Amino acid sequence: MICLNRRYFFGVLLIFFAVDLSPQLGAAQTSSPLVLQGGTLIDATGRLPIEDAVIVVEGNRIKSVGKRGDVAIPRNARVIDVKGKTILPGLIDGHCHLLDFVGEIYLHLGITTCPDITQNDDEWTLAQREGTNLGKIHGPRIWSTGSRLVGPPPAWALRGERGYLIKTPEEARQVVRKKKEAGIEIIKFNEYVSPEAIKAGAEEAHRLGLPITCHCLDVFLAAEAGFAGVEHHWAPGMTSIGDLKKRWEIHERRMTGKINTADLSYYYEPENFDKIVKAMVEKNVSWSPTIATWYRPLSPSGQILTRGAA
Repeated sequence: MICLNRRYFFGVLLIFFAVDLSPQLGAAQTSSPLVLQGGTLIDATGRLPIEDAVIVVEGNRIKSVGKRGDVAIPRNARVIDVKGKTILPGLIDGHCHLLDFVGEIYLHLGITTCPDITQNDDEWTLAQREGTNLGKIHGPRIWSTGSRLVGPPPAWALRGERGYLIKTPEEARQVVRKKKEAGIEIIKFNEYVSPEAIKAGAEEAHRLGLPITCHCLDVFLAAEAGFAGVEHHWAPGMTSIGDLKKRWEIHERRMTGKINTADLSYYYEPENFDKIVKAMVEKNVSWSPTIATWYRPLSPSGQILTRGAA
């Protein structure tokens, strides 16, 4: 899922499609002001685009933005003409599985922030973040869950769950504290952690100021525990299946390869969607459905991808 980084628009540098400004922007952080002028600015606030825009960058901050003639240009500024280009705030990939080679691809696509919520080890993702912050790795800003908190897998599970094994509420609290001390920014649970441990870990995360996301089959539990988000279309979808036994049976069939994730929607119970959405709205729970993973063949580019595969 891709969303505009509105909140950080005036705190980060901008991406210019089809223009490589990385050397100039890097130098701007330590030298004279940088002025970008002549492009069309879409600032993601809902306002109309600004034609023939001027952006003044000082250090690593955007000092002023406006139409040419309305913004003062510092005398010692380096001016770059971006006429014919469109200027956007950096984008956030709302559900990122960070790999060591994707950073430059993200920047090429205008994505400047990556919440890494895969199963990368804490040490690896922290090293990636440090390398990026030092300028030794080219990539987006990284927020990371590191290794997730996992419960004991069911007997039918075909694979082990990577992460911190959580069996008790105290173990959940301890791992959350460890992650905070290490500098991890997000806590992530999987669907096998017990409700008691989830609530204890969430309570500790709230105390420490860490947001929480999850793989889950119970969005109501996530909302009650104060989670910031839930991942994948099947989180609210599976929650809609009112019969708990049936819900877990369907989950088992998916995880053992008897049904495909894309087919889960056949089992959803739409009559329960409204109350799920209501709980999420009331508790400010965000949702990253990641439907592109499964429904990409339906997109206009699907035919191109099919021809390439052939």
